[in-house]
Amino acid sequence: MKVSAMAFKVTLKTPSGEQVIECDDSTYILDAVEEAGIDLPYAAGPELAPTINTTKSTTMQLALSSKINVSKTFAAKRAARTNMKVSAMAFKVTLKTPSGEQVIECDDSTYILDAAEEAGIDLPYSCRAGACSSCAAKLEAGDIDQSDQSFLDDDQMGAGFVLSCVAYPTSDCTLSTHQEEALY
Repeated sequence: MKVSAMAFKVTLKTPSGEQVIECDDSTYILDAVEEAGIDLPYAAGPELAPTINTTKSTTMQLALSSKINVSKTFAAKRAARTNMKVSAMAFKVTLKTPSGEQVIECDDSTYILDAAEEAGIDLPYSCRAGACSSCAAKLEAGDIDQSDQSFLDDDQMGAGFVLSCVAYPTSDCTLSTHQEEALY
């Protein structure tokens, strides 16, 4: 059975005006923007990175902002692929950081790193796309979904390593943060 890609309209609001492009759920938005010949500034850090906001429809809006929020986009993509309704079930996530243990609430459509930042907790990160090890943590209890990551191999995931920038809680869980060095 062949799975077809779901197409989205992406509205780009930039200082030079508004443009609409088509993007399917198997293409990164920034790749589609570059393919369309639109030049946007972006960076790995929060200062210049795009913010992606979704609505209940399949229309997405991209605007330059000082805060990254891509969790809704990936939840919508995952739901679109499986024809499931996007739900927001909150879980208790315990973060064991070098400065002590902190507990946050995180729903099943928000990345753990994003929820930690919203709670005022500074955790290490770099790419925010699951393609590096800067945000590595170790799962001590509970369950997570990190299907958006592309960096960890099966052995590392089997050992409990998690990339907090692309990990959703699927139950109450405990993570030991700042584990990049332990990964190697």
